[in-house]
Amino acid sequence: MNNRKHTLKRVFACAVVVFMAITATIMSGVVGIELPEWSEVFVTKASAETEGNLQYSVYNGKATITDYTPPNDGDLVIPDTLGGYPVTRIGNGAFVRCAGLTSVTIPDSVTSIGVGEFYGCTGLTSVTIGNSITSIDIEAFEGCTGLTKIYWNAESVSDFDSDSKVFYKAGTSGDGFDVVFGDNVKSIPAYAFYYCTGLTSIIIPDSVTSIDSCAFSGCYDLTSVTIGSVLKYIRNIFSGCNKIATLKGADSVERIVGGALDDTVWYEDQPFGDVYIGKVYYKYKGTMPDQTDIILKKGTKGITDGAFENSSGINTLTIPASVTNIGSNVFVNKQHYGCKHVRINTLKIEDLTAWCKIDFSGYYANPLGGAGTVTINGKTVSTLTIPSSITEIKNYSFCGFWTINKVVIPKSVKSIGTSAFDDCDNLRSITVPGSVKKIGDSAFEDCNYLSYVELENGIETIGGKAFYDTAIRYLIIPDSVKSIGYEAFNCCHDLTDLTVGNGITAIGANAFKESYSLTRIRIGKNVKSIGGNAFSGLKNIPTVYYADNQTAWKNVSIDKRHD
Repeated sequence: MNNRKHTLKRVFACAVVVFMAITATIMSGVVGIELPEWSEVFVTKASAETEGNLQYSVYNGKATITDYTPPNDGDLVIPDTLGGYPVTRIGNGAFVRCAGLTSVTIPDSVTSIGVGEFYGCTGLTSVTIGNSITSIDIEAFEGCTGLTKIYWNAESVSDFDSDSKVFYKAGTSGDGFDVVFGDNVKSIPAYAFYYCTGLTSIIIPDSVTSIDSCAFSGCYDLTSVTIGSVLKYIRNIFSGCNKIATLKGADSVERIVGGALDDTVWYEDQPFGDVYIGKVYYKYKGTMPDQTDIILKKGTKGITDGAFENSSGINTLTIPASVTNIGSNVFVNKQHYGCKHVRINTLKIEDLTAWCKIDFSGYYANPLGGAGTVTINGKTVSTLTIPSSITEIKNYSFCGFWTINKVVIPKSVKSIGTSAFDDCDNLRSITVPGSVKKIGDSAFEDCNYLSYVELENGIETIGGKAFYDTAIRYLIIPDSVKSIGYEAFNCCHDLTDLTVGNGITAIGANAFKESYSLTRIRIGKNVKSIGGNAFSGLKNIPTVYYADNQTAWKNVSIDKRHD
């Protein structure tokens, strides 16, 4: 079989070379025509050299291994040079089904491993991957069922996915399978050891800063995990690994995806109540009694996604200044239809500056609607004064803070994030300084009592639904504003007087829909189009002033569609 494979490859290569040589001879006789540079490259790539049992091609001064003539059995140490050229790539399928191979060492010179490189090498028991590998293609080691050890020293390899099957079911036929990471490793890609069921323990070195999704998913016999000293984020990397009983390290971890270690032996062994993984509050285990006080430990870095999702009520939740991350759905009760908020009587935030720096990354990341009282720095909050050290009010930062009735934003702030003050029901007034260039989508949505809004000159973008369903009465959009998002002021039922500045060229669809109390509208001179339903649902025909002239107004494109 191997002889036939090599013969076919040589015949094909020779045929290509002969064809290109004949073509070159013919073309060279044609006056005024020069051969393109790629013709020489193509001939070079089609030709092959042999050194020992390895066949290789050379391109741009670098060698790629293209084939291998295996002995009956043995170990293979791939050289870092062939023919004086550095070996940087192992080509597609070069070692496919070489069942006689027992071990392979890939040198540091190699940067990429091709498709199906060692596919079906059932006799392979150990693989050493050098520190320069940045790319391993699909099915590279699939079917290497006899593997017992992988020594992995690559710094960072491009992410795999579930279809890559790079080490899919590797080491499944032996008595054990071990993966050893070298000190050079900084990241472990997604699905790297997918369904390596022979893997029983793993030690993540101190050099590793990230592990992507499902890296060890399906490793059903994994019982022991040791986490290095710098890893900050644990994704769903152990899904299906229910036998994990020992968890060591994790003091550096600041964020954990919800459910990452649910249903494991380790979690089942934890006592009911507050469960921590390192410095992360993992979740409340068991049924939380009514009116429970949760005081997070000093030094806590994060709260895991869904940490309180099955809690019926919290009397007081105290969040220390050390917390840097709060995951998504932390305060959503999934036991209730529609994912209702967990009721919190009192939320205590120990440091406002620290709170403003938390990245609330997911939808409903901080839905504190239901917090009866908010205390910050030991004082009950009604007027919220953002510290002057803050340059960005992040997504969801104060979403659902019902007790706030006024917000003071300093001129240090450059942007207001998505849903930053969404559902702040008692918020009555807000002045957005000109330093803020962007007001994010839904930033003040459902602030049902927000009646006074001052937008200073300097603001450039107002996001979609930014002031949806608020109680604004009078609104001046300054000349600096360049765009108004979809439904930005939809359902502002109390709005009577509107001025659209000269910076606006288009008013978006539904922008002022259902703002049915409007009686007077001033439209800036640069408005050229008005989107569909932008002013639909008005009870009265308002007086409209166009800042340019009647002739220019006739040229404004008005989309008159209706829902």
